[in-house]
Amino acid sequence: MKFSILFLIFLTFKIFGALNCFTIKCNFFIDFLIAIGDVYRCRASEFPTTSGVTVTNITGDHLGSRNNIHVHGIYINNDRTLTFVPRNFSKFFPNIKAITFYFTAIERLFGDEFDEFPELLWLQFFGTRLTTISSKLFYKTPKIVFISFNVNIIEKVGHDLFKPLNITQLQTVSFNGNPCIHEAGSDNQTAIILVIEELQKRCRFDDENILTTVISSSSTIKSTTTTKPQRKCISWNRKNRNKTKIDLRK
Repeated sequence: MKFSILFLIFLTFKIFGALNCFTIKCNFFIDFLIAIGDVYRCRASEFPTTSGVTVTNITGDHLGSRNNIHVHGIYINNDRTLTFVPRNFSKFFPNIKAITFYFTAIERLFGDEFDEFPELLWLQFFGTRLTTISSKLFYKTPKIVFISFNVNIIEKVGHDLFKPLNITQLQTVSFNGNPCIHEAGSDNQTAIILVIEELQKRCRFDDENILTTVISSSSTIKSTTTTKPQRKCISWNRKNRNKTKIDLRK
């Protein structure tokens, strides 16, 4: 009887650990991006539908002799079940400079989604269900030069969205094909400033009171997740030494 109880406890712990072990599958490729050039990117797939879950493991075959240090971009495409921006990518890819979301179900950006990427230069959302962008979105990414939110359903943009950025360094700001705005500026400071001014006129809202509750809730989820005991999540193919291998105990 005692053995059976201990076995059930052990089995429960293993199942709980597996449920909290969120693995991303990467298909690595090289892409040319405006304002950056050639970028080694991870085309990420196999996301959970539950928000607040952080990435705990990444698998995939690197090209040639490259490894996680060489990954400068994340590309997420055609995942209509993805309703949130996955967290903790930077633990595996510390040098991310470009992030793309194509055709996802993300509806709001609360402001802290990209805080873990201080070197971010390039951000793109295309064909998503995005409606609202917090003014805090770029607080921790002051180096960004390429911003594209084309063909979404954006209706509200925080009034201080561009405050943390050096406007003179921006190379592209594009919001074409949205309900509240259809404007874009590229390699032209006058055109870029015009887009920003139009955003202020047509899409501006004071997001302090509207998003505070949700942001606080999101922060609580992150805090709870990071204080849990770290688990070992490894996917390894011995036939290929370039297979990504992660041990969270390090």
